[in-house]
Amino acid sequence: MNAGALPIGQAPFALTLLLLCAPLSAWAQTQILGHRGYAWNQPDHPWPENTLLSARAALAAGADGMEIDVLRSADGVIVLRHDDHLHLRDPNGLPKTDCIGQVSQLDWAHLRDCRALSGAPWGFSSPLDRLEDLLRLEMRRLVLDVKDDYFCLEPEAAVRRIAALVHEAQAVDRVVLMLYQPRTIALANALGLRSCVKQHQPWSGEAMRREIIDSGAWGACAYSRVLNPATMRPLHESGLGQISYLLTTTESRTFDQEILALYALEVTGVITDRIVEAALLRARKVP
Repeated sequence: MNAGALPIGQAPFALTLLLLCAPLSAWAQTQILGHRGYAWNQPDHPWPENTLLSARAALAAGADGMEIDVLRSADGVIVLRHDDHLHLRDPNGLPKTDCIGQVSQLDWAHLRDCRALSGAPWGFSSPLDRLEDLLRLEMRRLVLDVKDDYFCLEPEAAVRRIAALVHEAQAVDRVVLMLYQPRTIALANALGLRSCVKQHQPWSGEAMRREIIDSGAWGACAYSRVLNPATMRPLHESGLGQISYLLTTTESRTFDQEILALYALEVTGVITDRIVEAALLRARKVP
């Protein structure tokens, strides 16, 4: 089988066998991680993404933890935001915040007065939040997508500040940094933090394993379409972590099939918008 050639939902025979043969204990191992807290992957979701409000909603819905995007402000505060430009709009053309400017160019004294907006006119709004406040919430896993690394906005400074906050909160065991460059992964290692390599390409399992090992990362963060038994086997054999994105607005039956397949593959965690459905499906398979 060509690793990555078929998305999870399109390899029915092999995955059906995998689902049927997986030990019951396997279903309890995968953590459910809310996407940007509890921000539905739809333009009319009620929760403002990457906020404490959204994070608390995710945990209340049954998530074990979450994925949150972070950016460093001009004065070094780690802000929970996905986009450096505050004035960017959602797919419906609605603003994501009530401010203009860039996170990386503004001080926290200005940013703290901005409000994050949901994609629904009947949804909630919330002040922008800081990483140190998020770290006070109890959860099993927190994946921080370090957007400074993606946008090349002084990523080393961001990683150093994040590391200081994580150590101060005694949260090293539950935090994973999602990073994009070998140099920032090496820095995270030196600062005692775990990191995962962002994966988009449907590489073979051995190629994925080698990239993780060569970079010194804890594991990979990949979209579900790159995962199957062939890609997961080398990672399991090497004891490497694997966090997967499963973001979909497809019908429930397709979502059920895909997330059950990820549970059977024993991925470390699944970042998803459909927390309640994921939790119910996992509960049915756990003795």
